[in-house]
Amino acid sequence: MIRNIIFDIGNVLTDYRWEGFLADKGFDAEMIKKIAKASIMHPLWAEYDRGTWTDEQVLAAFVKDAPELEKELHQAFENIAGMVTPRAYAISWLQELKAKGYHVYYLSNFSHKAETECAEALNFLPEMEGGILSYKDQLIKPEPEIYQLLLKRYGLKADESVFLDDTLMNVKAAEEQGIHGIHFLTKEQAEEELRKLGVRLLPQPRPRQDRKDAGAHEAPRRQEPQGPVPRLLYQAGPAGLWRHPEGRPEHLLRGQAHRRRPHRVQPPD
Repeated sequence: MIRNIIFDIGNVLTDYRWEGFLADKGFDAEMIKKIAKASIMHPLWAEYDRGTWTDEQVLAAFVKDAPELEKELHQAFENIAGMVTPRAYAISWLQELKAKGYHVYYLSNFSHKAETECAEALNFLPEMEGGILSYKDQLIKPEPEIYQLLLKRYGLKADESVFLDDTLMNVKAAEEQGIHGIHFLTKEQAEEELRKLGVRLLPQPRPRQDRKDAGAHEAPRRQEPQGPVPRLLYQAGPAGLWRHPEGRPEHLLRGQAHRRRPHRVQPPD
């Protein structure tokens, strides 16, 4: 039986929008590719999340490997506010799971700089019972030690826990530790996978019917009288239009008012 639901953060409970972030800085598509290759896709980016390298050391290493991009790299990473942004469903989703009796935790590769400068994206953390941001323990996914640490720290049983991550490699690493895994693609897909594991969730909303199909379920409409309508005299009243006393009796008329495994790299002395 699943009792614990463990979430990755980036691209699960938040958007990790590095391309949009760089575009917001004014870089064109070609420059975004160059900057990403020199930084976000650099092997040292994982060490940034591990917390063993300082911001200055990591940036210096990026510049060393791509000196022609020194200006752009400094401009891009001087402040990374806006790289991680909130997802509207995060808080309500966690609250729903907690209301059903489940325990919710986080397990994410996350740098101190991201936690500090993208703090508004982490507005859901008070809803969670705990978790691990990689830089604080100097461990990163998919290393087995980080999963073991989470289980031990919070007294969780692996077979009662499920882990959601948008990176398949990290999901498989969790499964190797006996934790159920879900490769996250969308919230709707993840909820369906959770249901298969017996997690109780609110039912999926039913799709709206087409008008031609809906007609069969509509209440019958009032039949209008056939033939010529007698000429009547009406007068206004507080509840609508009333039959004038000189007219025939009639009804009251009322107004209707949704990679690779990282390797530990030692920072320079």
